[in-house]
Amino acid sequence: MAEDGIVFLEYMNHLVSIARIPEELLEKNYPSVRWIGVLEPSQKINPELQAYYQPLQSDDRIRLTLLFYEPLEQDEISSLLGLGELGQTIFPTKAVNLETSRSSIADIAELSFVQWIDVVPEHRVLLDTSAKVIDASSVWSYGNDG
Repeated sequence: MAEDGIVFLEYMNHLVSIARIPEELLEKNYPSVRWIGVLEPSQKINPELQAYYQPLQSDDRIRLTLLFYEPLEQDEISSLLGLGELGQTIFPTKAVNLETSRSSIADIAELSFVQWIDVVPEHRVLLDTSAKVIDASSVWSYGNDG
């Protein structure tokens, strides 16, 4: 496959790989390959994001994590800046956080260099997991356990 110009970019799961292939090879049959095709934009959006954030046509702001096949080029960064505000990022990178309107999610999925779109997870540290870090045992020794 390498001799045909196929570049494997990433192994996903369940024997699925993402590769960049010349367009003329889309119709070629490989015995070990079940399917070759172009990912549709809807296949790049986490299904939980689609379900939870309906309708996606809203202008409400949302913080997204975007994954890319390869580190971004300057023109790709520019196209993202037209769709939202980038979070703190060190380039070159294969992932960024972007604050944008929900109505822009479909436009982002149309970008050929975008691999995956998901919501930025909210991290919360609760007392049961941070007690040793903040030395809560000294507070608890006084009977404060709430």
